[in-house]
Amino acid sequence: MLERYTLPPMKELWSEGKKINMWLEVELAFLEARFQCGDLSGAAYEAIATHAHADCVRIAELETPYQHDFEAFVGAVKESTEKAGFDQYKAEFHKTLTTSDTEDTATILLLRYALELIKDELIDLAVVLRKQAKRYQWTIMSARTHGQDAKPSTFGHLLAVFTEDVNRDIHRLSGCLENELLKAKMSGAVGNYIGIDPMWEKEALRSFGLLPANTETQILQRDRHAVVMAELAVIASTLEKHAVALRQMAHACVQEVREPFAEDQRGSSAMPHKRNPVKLEQMSGLARMVRAYAQVAMENIATWEWRDISHSSAERHIFSGATSIVHYMVVKMKYLIEHLEVFPKRMWENLIASQEIWASQGVREALTDAGIDSDVAYHYVQEAAFRVPTEKASFQELLQNMPISETDSRTALAILGSERFNQCFDMCAAITPGIEHIFS
Repeated sequence: MLERYTLPPMKELWSEGKKINMWLEVELAFLEARFQCGDLSGAAYEAIATHAHADCVRIAELETPYQHDFEAFVGAVKESTEKAGFDQYKAEFHKTLTTSDTEDTATILLLRYALELIKDELIDLAVVLRKQAKRYQWTIMSARTHGQDAKPSTFGHLLAVFTEDVNRDIHRLSGCLENELLKAKMSGAVGNYIGIDPMWEKEALRSFGLLPANTETQILQRDRHAVVMAELAVIASTLEKHAVALRQMAHACVQEVREPFAEDQRGSSAMPHKRNPVKLEQMSGLARMVRAYAQVAMENIATWEWRDISHSSAERHIFSGATSIVHYMVVKMKYLIEHLEVFPKRMWENLIASQEIWASQGVREALTDAGIDSDVAYHYVQEAAFRVPTEKASFQELLQNMPISETDSRTALAILGSERFNQCFDMCAAITPGIEHIFS
């Protein structure tokens, strides 16, 4: 985990103590399943379940000679059972299981908890976005494509798009919980149940709300984890997209929105006037990290035959890292959207400054409908639009005075007539039906 970008719930979830306690929970669930199925005496189960203890300090001590953290865990738990006076039962702990039976099941559970935390925050983010979209439903602005003024729309429209992005993320994340993270395995050293009754696996996993995987090797196959990591990367990339759009609107030359800024916050160590959008910029940097983690998860899919350990060291970083970062991003984006400073007047001024070139498509189509060749109409409208920045006239004024071609001295106004010509520049008529449809 990156401490700076890890919030308390994720920090606790991915702590060493939580992992070890989860290992113990999985082991005890398997023991209970053996007891319920008649393979383990009640006395043995009660002795271990009551007195088994995983001491992190002792585990760390044993790991030095063992060079195997899970074996150190097993040794420490057996010691605790022995110290409680039940030495005769300690051999039952971890009997017939392999390390991956316990670790992989615990990892699935930890990932489920992590995704639930992220999902809850995404749901809250969607609520905030929806509220803000409705608030700014009729806040008119210039919609830009390729960094150029395109057509008028509303800020609420853009936030509605963001809302639907997040809704899809919630849906896909739910799919991960219902599919990729629903199954686990406790089927032994190579996954073929040598010394293990499949019913033990079924009962142990059922206590956690999990199902047995159909067939596995020593490990749970890593395509599941890769799908989860890929979805986390999509969520991070979606939030980055939102942040980039808002950063562009916050550009000094645009100034339509502004990231919230604390009273004592400083934007630059050298330039006091700077009000840098640091949280929005963080979204891009952190999204790159999550995408990199997803790439590692893809490479973890391929292991040698029944199993190797190449994925293990990477997974100690990528699961906690990706989930913690995405959780952080969602929480911070929710705050940014909720407290975003929005300047409707500036949005309107920027739209007006474009001198009505947004109407180019409507004028061209009207001219074509009036019998003008489509290429002639395109060239004419384009030339008028390109003149706007350098001439002291609006797009509409140019079209009222420019001849359509060297061989046709008529202007757009003359060809279309006043009523049809003016309709092309009726902004409210242009955007109202579509915005009403979107928000319905």
